[in-house]
Amino acid sequence: SSGINAEWPLRPGVSQQHNKDKAKLDKLRLQVAKKNYNISALQRQVDEIPSRIELLQYQKRFEELHEQTGKVHTQTKQFYTLFNNLSDTKTYLEKHLIRLNSINENFRKVVGRNTDAAAVFLTQFEQLVAAAKHGRSVIEKKRDEVKGTKDSVNDEYLKLVERQRQYALMVKNFQEECRRSEKLVAKCKAAGVKV
Repeated sequence: SSGINAEWPLRPGVSQQHNKDKAKLDKLRLQVAKKNYNISALQRQVDEIPSRIELLQYQKRFEELHEQTGKVHTQTKQFYTLFNNLSDTKTYLEKHLIRLNSINENFRKVVGRNTDAAAVFLTQFEQLVAAAKHGRSVIEKKRDEVKGTKDSVNDEYLKLVERQRQYALMVKNFQEECRRSEKLVAKCKAAGVKV
């Protein structure tokens, strides 16, 4: 058993003291349980905060994802540009083929006929040449517009590259200052100074 002989009568004050002490012990145990619960809740909150190493890993991963997304975006833009250029080329070639077929048909009709038909053919042919020159000027104008857009985009890109370089430098400086701060905090704690 418990080491206390139940046959021996306890003094009247001891039983009451025992009950008081037991109630006090239960109360203290409850307080310790509450403190442990609060400590574990605080520990979970602390564990949820990423460490500096985890933050650097997150930053690196975000930069990798940003770079990958940029590459995919650039590739997609290139595919759209290629598709648009090929579509325009197809349209111009189809128009050119229609013109050449028209010239061929009219030429066959004119060959061996009178000079009036030849004059009409020459007039139509000159109109086709004028239309081709106009088409060429439209294409050259579009090319110049695209070149201007490309130059302005390239200038913007160079500005963004410079900003990215500055950002990387600032991040590096910030990380160095964080390390210095951590060292100073450690020295202060070692010296017994509250931070």
